[in-house]
Amino acid sequence: MWINLLLFVILIVSGKGVEEIKLVDDREFLLECNYDGNCSQDTIFKTTEEYQLLVTVKTVDLDGGSGDFLLIKSGTEIDDGLSGRIFTHHINHERTYISLTNDLLVQFYIHPGIERTRTFAGFALTVQRLDQQEEPTTVASSDPDASILNNITVNMQILKPIDEALDLFKSTVVRMADEFINGTNMTLAAPISPENVTIILVVTCPLHWPRREDCVQIVFALPVALAEDSEDYETNQLSSDNLNEMWKAASSFFNSESTTYILLYEYHKRNFVIPWLAAIVSVTVLFAILYMLIGDLCSKKIREKMLVKKEEEFIEKPNIDLNNADLVVLGPHPYQTVPPLFDSDVTYFNPDDTTLIREAHAPPRESMDEGIINSSNVNFFETENTAPRRETTSRKNYDMLP
Repeated sequence: MWINLLLFVILIVSGKGVEEIKLVDDREFLLECNYDGNCSQDTIFKTTEEYQLLVTVKTVDLDGGSGDFLLIKSGTEIDDGLSGRIFTHHINHERTYISLTNDLLVQFYIHPGIERTRTFAGFALTVQRLDQQEEPTTVASSDPDASILNNITVNMQILKPIDEALDLFKSTVVRMADEFINGTNMTLAAPISPENVTIILVVTCPLHWPRREDCVQIVFALPVALAEDSEDYETNQLSSDNLNEMWKAASSFFNSESTTYILLYEYHKRNFVIPWLAAIVSVTVLFAILYMLIGDLCSKKIREKMLVKKEEEFIEKPNIDLNNADLVVLGPHPYQTVPPLFDSDVTYFNPDDTTLIREAHAPPRESMDEGIINSSNVNFFETENTAPRRETTSRKNYDMLP
């Protein structure tokens, strides 16, 4: 218990749900909160002014769909203008952040009155004080305004005290500039010295940068005096484009043995951008080619089927002009009247059968007017009662009606 008191001092502000923790040692403080209410809603970490706070978020499992969240930000107030991070659901890997101030706010909000579908674990994080990483440094320039307009920003890994590292940084930039200018048509009025390297700002690398505790972001310019016979005589410094070209061409100087504790820090995760972009473009082009080939093949098949169907329809239903007198049509005339004969009106007729054939529902012969033929009561065959049957050697014949 006494060891814990040496590591940090805990102050609880009663009635406000705020817990203040002051770190007085470099040891980590573990904060674990769940949905059982074992933590205050707001937890404030503080340390002395010469330190910053390093936060490592180990696990997060929250019901973000119900409005729960975890807020981690610099400062002690929500609306103080300082940046932070909000977690609402789940993380698969640890996240590390550094507060730019000597205090930190951790807010765990649980939306009340919600029936959750499962049990959520909450979160776990560690807070540790860290030596100040931000140390702005400025070197006088012959033209400060121009230096601000023409500069570049680089990220460097610093493994030694910042003053020594910046001196080495300046001397290395001078070597880079000499090699760059020798490859151009520029002529200097005087040799470049470390005093020409104007460091505008030195800050900690962005929060998302890997191993941020050893990384600094440097903004610098390089004013140089050009000779009178130089093409750009009136300008007295390298432009931002020149500095970018110089940096790309000669940044290998930072990997030499003389600069072992100040290295060019590249964000290697960006190396995956080009392969992923190439893969996406390749897959898109492949799908486009397949779509064109399949679409052309399908449209060709559809056109062939439509052409065959059109030819079949033309054969089955030719376009005949009935008003054309020269056209001979083997079929009934459109104005011809045909007796209404149906399959149900006449029984099946077999010429070799001796059974009498008679029409269904045929009227008696005596009821028909002589000399008048009506298509509705025509009897095509003689029945047994109306005509004598004459036998032949081959088959039975019937007299047709007059």
